[in-house]
Amino acid sequence: MYVLDEPTVGLSMADIEQLLAVIHRLVDAGHTVIIIEHNLDVIADADWIIDLGRRAASGGGRLMFRHP
Repeated sequence: MYVLDEPTVGLSMADIEQLLAVIHRLVDAGHTVIIIEHNLDVIADADWIIDLGRRAASGGGRLMFRHP
């Protein structure tokens, strides 16, 4: 299992495309990849999306959206 926290910060679009290719290879090899991300291109490429709300600490952590 790989957990990545905002891996696209500071990356160019070309770098993000390379990152997504590596992530796809990991998943294709049978690994689980969990990504905490705000980049819409990465989010759009996800198999599952879980949104835990906008606020932090006691005001956050509420399940807002799950797809599919």
